[in-house]
Amino acid sequence: MLSPVPTPLTRIAAAATEAGSGLYRTTVALANPTARARLDSLGVVVLTATDASAQVLADALQLKNLARQRLSLIHISEPTRPY
Repeated sequence: MLSPVPTPLTRIAAAATEAGSGLYRTTVALANPTARARLDSLGVVVLTATDASAQVLADALQLKNLARQRLSLIHISEPTRPY
């Protein structure tokens, strides 16, 4: 039997489980196209996106990195535990 190929979401979920934290659903304001490029470079899973904002899944470390990049975090949900 073949093992499933890990996706970015399964890798993030596994890392969050190992770190003991959950995943956060976060809305990030995108002031310009450069902000979207910075978001993509951080490796978060983008669930939905418009020109003005993106909804992402991120672990605690990725949230810190989003803040360090000075991306505006509009809403952060309570952490959810991956199954």
